[in-house]
Amino acid sequence: DDGLLSSSSEEEDTNATERSIDELLASLGELDDDDDDSVWKFDDEEEDKKSKEGEAEEKAEDVVDEDEQMASILDELQVWRERNASSSYESWDVDRKNEFDQWIEKYVATLYPEADATSVDKEATRNSLLSERPVDTQKTKEFWTKVRTESEAEVFLRDYRTSVKEELDALRNNTTTLTDEEKSTQMELEAVLSVPFDAQLDKLLKMGTLRPILDEYAP
Repeated sequence: DDGLLSSSSEEEDTNATERSIDELLASLGELDDDDDDSVWKFDDEEEDKKSKEGEAEEKAEDVVDEDEQMASILDELQVWRERNASSSYESWDVDRKNEFDQWIEKYVATLYPEADATSVDKEATRNSLLSERPVDTQKTKEFWTKVRTESEAEVFLRDYRTSVKEELDALRNNTTTLTDEEKSTQMELEAVLSVPFDAQLDKLLKMGTLRPILDEYAP
């Protein structure tokens, strides 16, 4: 009897072990079957996420590159304007003129990528670009940092109008005959003071708001 009981017990243990193994394998099979799609979906989502992150980084790098190109081309423009101010375009030699004409194509391609830089009216563009005096971009940025708020702009404008009035008074009190240049300066100073303070302040604040855009896109 003991042998039968022992044999029966061993068979039950073996059967229980086999059932446990079968159940484990079955449960693993069910897990694999149920999760196959979700695992693949998870992998796809990770790849999509990485792809989008990569695209975002590339776009950010492109924006930085465009900003750097814009800043560089505007700095180069000031150099050409300085050359024109010291000696007009008409007095340049052929090589210098050709160099500037080629630079115009670069300028147009940078500011207006969709335009055909080779077919642009170079004479009209040249006259437009060189008609302005060179601008010190660093000084321009320093100026606009002084008028970022209404209180800063108000202080700056009061000081500016005071200096204008002092210069104008000096011209008016001049006992000698004014030169044509001094007369022109006097008219400009009078025009500055003829505009009401509040109107100038309002204009200055609006320009301060738009300045980042103007600095980026205006030559």
